[in-house]
Amino acid sequence: MPAAADPQPSSGTHQRPDVDGHVIPRVEALVAGRLTERLDGLWGRRLGLVVAPPGSGKSTLLASFARGLDCPVAWYGADRWDVAEKTLVRLLGQAFAGITAGDSTGWLSVETICDGVAVLEAERVLLVMDDLHT
Repeated sequence: MPAAADPQPSSGTHQRPDVDGHVIPRVEALVAGRLTERLDGLWGRRLGLVVAPPGSGKSTLLASFARGLDCPVAWYGADRWDVAEKTLVRLLGQAFAGITAGDSTGWLSVETICDGVAVLEAERVLLVMDDLHT
């Protein structure tokens, strides 16, 4: 981890797509079905938040939910160094790599993110922004 006096943008928190095309962490844990059922309700909304104390299993729950989907999933693991818009846009582009038609790693602004996501040929797409509080 970089020293506090020399902050550097993170690039190691983002994983390449696995064999089924998802960019999500692998987890080995049991997740209560009632919790994933609650997440199924998110498709009727534009935004869903999972809020709970540290260590309560938020990332595990979201990874389990995302792995069970039949739609594209972009997983962004936030880091405390990801504070500049340019850095955030670049890392979101990396999260979308492999599920967009074009080169999402070349996204330069929030507008290019919106344009890139708008042309996805999927009925629905899940973007998980994990540990956004960091």
